[in-house]
Amino acid sequence: MPPMPEPERARRGAPPHSIATALGVAAFALALSPARPVHAQIRDSNYAQVEQELERLLTVAVERYEDLRLDSAASALDLAVNEARDNGYTGRLLAEIHMWRGLVFFARKGEDYERNTRDAFVQALTADRSVRLSPEVATPTLEAVFDTALQSLTNGQVCETAPTGARFDGHITHTPRRRVDAGRPVTLEATVTPILRGRMETFHVFFRTSKMDGVRRLPMTAAGGDRYVAQIPGKYIRGTVLTYYMLVDDREGSLIAQYQSVQTPAKVVIDDLPTGEALGDDGGDAGADESEATEDEARRPDRRDPEPEPEPEPDAGPSSLDEEPTPSRRGGRITAGFALGTGLGRVTDASRPQTRTKAKVAPGMAFAPLHTLLEVDYRVADRVSVGLLARVQLVDFTHLEGLRVRYEALRMGGHGVSVRGGLAYGHISHQVPLGPYRDFTLEGPFGYTLGVSYALGLNRRWSFVVSPDFWHMMGDAPTQHFDLSLGAAARF
Repeated sequence: MPPMPEPERARRGAPPHSIATALGVAAFALALSPARPVHAQIRDSNYAQVEQELERLLTVAVERYEDLRLDSAASALDLAVNEARDNGYTGRLLAEIHMWRGLVFFARKGEDYERNTRDAFVQALTADRSVRLSPEVATPTLEAVFDTALQSLTNGQVCETAPTGARFDGHITHTPRRRVDAGRPVTLEATVTPILRGRMETFHVFFRTSKMDGVRRLPMTAAGGDRYVAQIPGKYIRGTVLTYYMLVDDREGSLIAQYQSVQTPAKVVIDDLPTGEALGDDGGDAGADESEATEDEARRPDRRDPEPEPEPEPDAGPSSLDEEPTPSRRGGRITAGFALGTGLGRVTDASRPQTRTKAKVAPGMAFAPLHTLLEVDYRVADRVSVGLLARVQLVDFTHLEGLRVRYEALRMGGHGVSVRGGLAYGHISHQVPLGPYRDFTLEGPFGYTLGVSYALGLNRRWSFVVSPDFWHMMGDAPTQHFDLSLGAAARF
């Protein structure tokens, strides 16, 4: 599971300058107002103390969440909820506390975790109907749970805004394309009405494809008049279907307009064939034909392609979010791994003990008690890495070195499965019984290896790794050997 969300990322509160302005206005009004009763001053002082304690508990909870101490984070948030209830505290901060409770429920999984997450989101919306999931922590699964909570308060209308605000969904005009070419940039254009343009602060498109690990976000940039455009780089146009939706927030951070939603996104076919071949009428969403799409692209202003902002990285550990970046996505191109393990292999008549050299070894299976496996890989393509390996047996310091190629075959949330193979030179030793004694054999020195590696992402840099490997050593003493190694890998 992409750095961990900072507290300010998960909250959608007013920006610092608006808070300072509000405080200044409040101070000015206080200076002009008559002296207040003592009991009112005491009440306000207690309110401030409660708010300060809630802020402290929320900060503690977020820190523990980031340290993967989810049970401890949940306890801090429960204390905060009890503190607010006992003192009659309501408002935005309480909503933020409930939103974090939802994230923690989602991260802990467990029985009925989606229902608990939804209930926490409902409590957050009850405290402040303008609270929203930040795009920087949201995933399609979390957004679906949040929309379900929203529906329970808004008679089934997804993403209904706070009662105090107005919605302008009909003020966004966009014509989706029906198909696009794989590997080529896709330009999205939308037109907004002057009424909406005067109220909007941010305008983003959220997109993903069937080959992407999570949702990415791009700003819709003003292109003159009421037109806004965003271009999705061609490197993301992979798979079979591109889905996207657009959201508009006002200056208070409240959602005021949207085109489609996470549950009903616009869909575009990704095709390796030329886009001039029109898609037949399949009853889907109406879209522009290819000539209209080409005309839209021709009107695109000459500017740098906007790079997508980082996709949601709920790096709160392996169980935090279903759609977090996989272990292969974290960090840079170099991965270093260290593991400990044990193995089992076949000894033959050609195997020779190292101490009692004239003794005969009975053919059969024998253990290789303890080894270390050191690996360094360099990612040369999206899913392909090449690297060096060193296997050292600790009891008798038998070693071999080699080259290996790795291909990441599966990415799913914070999990990754790779297949790997390579060549090696050195020896593998096995512990064999010789009467009342035990001795070690040496097999090799040439060989190849095939294996599988499972990686569980712990945070942005580290992964827990389990690797079963097969070794076929050839030469003076051949053997077939199986290893099981457990360790950690770090990406730099």
